[in-house]
Amino acid sequence: MLPGRSHGTSLKNPDFAADPRSFGAQGELVEITGQSTPALERAPFGGPPALFELRLAAEAITPSTTLSDIRAAAAATLGRTSVGAPWC
Repeated sequence: MLPGRSHGTSLKNPDFAADPRSFGAQGELVEITGQSTPALERAPFGGPPALFELRLAAEAITPSTTLSDIRAAAAATLGRTSVGAPWC
């Protein structure tokens, strides 16, 4: 994969939280950290299974690191202003 370029295609994900609900299980969508605890508390203890869809920003690698951070660190290590293929 070339840094700074899209890889594959840009597809829209299905509603992963709706799929388990269609089979009688619980499906929860969590888009921000503050939604995690309430979603877990709604999960039935000893009841049907629960699936949690966690949506993260495409830039997120870890809670404290993004793809842009990694690219900037690589560029600094190489003494460049950006990282990419030589023809970019």
